[in-house]
Amino acid sequence: MNNSAKNQAYPQLQKFLDKFTEVSVQIGNQVHFSVLIPWTTPPLLSGLLASAGDWKVVLVQIIILIICTLFYIPFIKISERVALKQAERL
Repeated sequence: MNNSAKNQAYPQLQKFLDKFTEVSVQIGNQVHFSVLIPWTTPPLLSGLLASAGDWKVVLVQIIILIICTLFYIPFIKISERVALKQAERL
């Protein structure tokens, strides 16, 4: 994948995740955040605290983490292949 394709893929993923979260709020799947928390709060805990204990927010965060992980797996595999080829040359 060339550099411009990688640069275009991430904003598309971000737009998808933004829309997913927006739709989740609109259909009543999760509440609006009611508590301001520090930005350093870990994922899952941050959703639970910011929503005043709504478990559905944590569920949405889990889904987003899974999607983001699946997005990066091909890049990690490519990086491993490149590292193995470089190690073989030495």
